[in-house]
Amino acid sequence: MSIVPKALPFGLWVAVGLGALTGAWSSPGALEASASTTTPGSDWTVYGADLSNTRSNAGGPTPQAVGQLHVAWQFSASTRRFTGTPIVAGGIVFAGNGGGTIFALAEASGKLLWHRSVNGAVNSSAAVANGLVYFAVSKVGAPYVVAFNATTGTTVWQTALTTQQGSDTYASPQVINGDIVVGTSASFDETKSSTPTARGSVVRLNGTTGAVEWRTMTVAPGATGGGVWCTAAFDLQ
Repeated sequence: MSIVPKALPFGLWVAVGLGALTGAWSSPGALEASASTTTPGSDWTVYGADLSNTRSNAGGPTPQAVGQLHVAWQFSASTRRFTGTPIVAGGIVFAGNGGGTIFALAEASGKLLWHRSVNGAVNSSAAVANGLVYFAVSKVGAPYVVAFNATTGTTVWQTALTTQQGSDTYASPQVINGDIVVGTSASFDETKSSTPTARGSVVRLNGTTGAVEWRTMTVAPGATGGGVWCTAAFDLQ
């Protein structure tokens, strides 16, 4: 299944025909799918599809096939909007919403396989690697990444990215050599405080254990800002 963005009335999340998955704002949240066939390279395991964030799938539908798309299933959630692109891996669709609920759905039918509650909004997309699915959770003052067993939904580990007052996260986790890299920001601090102090950061976590391998602040001590809102891209050389 490939994933492309599309604006829809009321902002439904939609997976559309020939295996393409599309999305926009929703309130309350909804996931909707239509896949007449699956295509080679159908998994979409990170927000940008690959290390370069190309958001491209050579096995996905061509522009000429758009007219063949049709709704196959819809899943609705009452716990606020979906704002991240759904992730697809191994026949499972993963998505989290602003109400702090994680969903795993069967790609073919939209059947709910498992769901979990987390302590904060999920503003971004998940990432899948190592048999785990990773979500960045925007708990204000202590944003964190949580890893679940992708099949069962069992929590494997949880690691705080930063504990700065007013910090949060909007970036999606990226996978590099099995590890997780994600940025933090401070929308809450910058909009709710007259004297914001939080600094942006980029953090690399061990994908298996959640241990912090390194954390780099984007601005010097005593400065503020430099939030990392986007998802990382990598050049391995």
